[in-house]
Amino acid sequence: EFEFFDPTEADIGRIRALLFARFSASWPAYVDERIDVHRWATAIAAQTRVGSTIRVSQEAECLGFVTMLELRTHGELLRPLVACVRKATPFKGVAADGVQESSALAERLDLYFQETASGRCGLLLFERVVNLPPELIPWVQEAIFSEVQWAVEDEPTQAGRDSFKLDSLIYLTDVFLDTANHPKTAKRRKRRRHTAAADTASPHGTSAPAAAFERIEDDVLLAHADAAVTWAIPSEDPVPGGLTRRRMLMHLPYS
Repeated sequence: EFEFFDPTEADIGRIRALLFARFSASWPAYVDERIDVHRWATAIAAQTRVGSTIRVSQEAECLGFVTMLELRTHGELLRPLVACVRKATPFKGVAADGVQESSALAERLDLYFQETASGRCGLLLFERVVNLPPELIPWVQEAIFSEVQWAVEDEPTQAGRDSFKLDSLIYLTDVFLDTANHPKTAKRRKRRRHTAAADTASPHGTSAPAAAFERIEDDVLLAHADAAVTWAIPSEDPVPGGLTRRRMLMHLPYS
């Protein structure tokens, strides 16, 4: 049986390892220096009001974590995301009324870091070992959004309560995209429909690239996104005639 526990300082090493496995290869291509994964892990472990670790007992090793980091509160740590988005490629398989240019999405994100901004945005992070049972995913998702609501109601200061009154969220994941632009037969197009829930007509009138995710929740999140961008992972070379792994950032209305 799995249980949720508040993160502690003792979890920093394990949280850092999970973050490093996800992000270490991709960031240097778009920022001047590598993101300080240790500081990210420290911030996640310190935020006990909103965030949980997943383990089989309180003494056991952390198998995963979920958290929501508000952009303005953690501005110094999260600002490099704007540089990544500014150089990214828009993913066209999102809602027709979504933001279609990377620069426009970057400007929107940049506003969330301003003290005068009227809206709030949270970064949803859910990292775990690859063999975590998928049956846990709905429970984890429900838990983090419940914790955000409890923080709005129970944080001891007004500033703390206001920081979790989120209007939107961003989410980072990996996606496999068909980026080869080679001719496709009817048989191949049919196969694509089975491998990619996001293989739909784009708002620009062209087919969106096939998108296949490793995580079962990502198709659902993409379906609710109003913008999404992708960028290359330096360690991942394009696969001729196949799917190439890229990093994806989604922007979703919090509702």
